[in-house]
Amino acid sequence: AAILASPKFLYVFEAKSDQEGKLPLNDFELAQRLSFFLWSSIPDDSLMEAARRGELTQVEVLESQVRRMLDDPRSRALSENFARQWLRLDQLITAVPDFDRFQVYYSRIGCEQWKFGLQTMVEPLLLFESIQIEDRSIMLLVDSDYAYRSDELQAWYDQPDAPFGEKANRNRFDTFTQVFRKRKLATRREGGVITSAAVLTMTSTPLRTSPIKRGAWVAGVIFNDPPPPPPDIIPEIEADDALMEAKGLTIRQRLKQHASDQDCASCHARIDPMGFALEGFDPIGRWRERYSSGLPIDASGRLFGKETFTDIEGFKDAVLDHPGIFMRAFSEHLLSYALGRALTLNDKPAVDLIAQRVLAERGRFSTVVTEIVKSLPFRHKTGQQQKP
Repeated sequence: AAILASPKFLYVFEAKSDQEGKLPLNDFELAQRLSFFLWSSIPDDSLMEAARRGELTQVEVLESQVRRMLDDPRSRALSENFARQWLRLDQLITAVPDFDRFQVYYSRIGCEQWKFGLQTMVEPLLLFESIQIEDRSIMLLVDSDYAYRSDELQAWYDQPDAPFGEKANRNRFDTFTQVFRKRKLATRREGGVITSAAVLTMTSTPLRTSPIKRGAWVAGVIFNDPPPPPPDIIPEIEADDALMEAKGLTIRQRLKQHASDQDCASCHARIDPMGFALEGFDPIGRWRERYSSGLPIDASGRLFGKETFTDIEGFKDAVLDHPGIFMRAFSEHLLSYALGRALTLNDKPAVDLIAQRVLAERGRFSTVVTEIVKSLPFRHKTGQQQKP
C-alpha cells in the first residue's frame, strides 16, 4: 500500500539536485523523458541499453533513437494523447447541440443515446496520425486535400440531412463498427483540423454558432496566442440565433453591438475575425450558404493585421502564406507536452531555434520531434536548492 501511494510510483520522478540553474539529465533520466514523450510509457530494452552505455547524451544516438521510436507502433500514443489534448477534443464529449433542432446529431441504439461527435472526433486524430506516420508537413493540419472518414461520416458531409434524419435509419449508427478510409476531399473548406466537424461542434453553443469560442480556439490552438480571460460581468447575447435573426440581425452584427463596449472591444477585435471565418459552418459543422432565416453570411476578415480574406479558403491561404507562425505555435505546444509543463520566457531561445529549423525543413513532422528532443529544455532539468 505504501508503494502504491508513493509519489515516486504515481508520478514521473526526476532526482533533485542541490545545484541551481539548468542541469543536464543523466542517460536514464533522458531515456525516461524520451519514452514518456513519444510512447506515453516506460523505456524499452533498446533505450535502457543505450542509457547503460552512456550513449544517449550523444546527439547522433539521440536522433537515431527518435527515428526508431517514431517508427514503432507505440508512437501512436503521440496522436492519441498529444493531439487530443492539443486540439482540446475532450470538450466534444460535453458538447450538447439542441436535440430538437439538431436531431440528426443523435442516434438511439436500444436504451442508449449516441452523439455523432463520437465519430467526428476520430477524423482529426487520424489526420494527425497519418502526418506523423508518413512524416509529412504539419501544415497539412491547416489545410489538407484528404481526410479519414467512415461511410457514415462522409455521408454527413455530403448530405448533412440524410444519414440520421429519420428514425428508421438511426439505429444503424454504431461507432465501434465503423471503418475509416482515406478519402480525397472535394472542396478546400473541408481540409485540416480547423474545419473538422468535431472542432466546429465543440466551439458552438446548443442553439447557435459562437464566433467568440471558435475564434478563441483558433487563437489558442492554432497560433498559441490565447486571449485573456473574459471580464467577470459580460453583456448577455441571445442563446438562440433565431431570436437575433427575427430582429434582422446576424450573429456578426449582434457581436458588433456587443463589442462596442470598451471593456470588450480589444479582445473581440483580435478573436472575432477568426471566428467569423468559420460562419459558413453551422453549430454541428455542416456547411451552409446562408442562415436559416435567409440572411447572408459574412465570413470576411483580416488576419495578422494585414492579410484580408472573404471566406474560409482565403483564411487558410492567409495562414499558409505565413507558415512560420503556425509552425512555431505547434512546436511550442509539442515542447510543452514533452516537458510536462508550461513554457516560460527562459525557453524562448530554444523555441526560436526549433522554429527556425522546422521552417527550413518545411514543417516535416519528424523535424519538429527531433529538434525538441535535441533542445536544451528537453535535455536539462532545473536544479532545486535543497533546504538545510
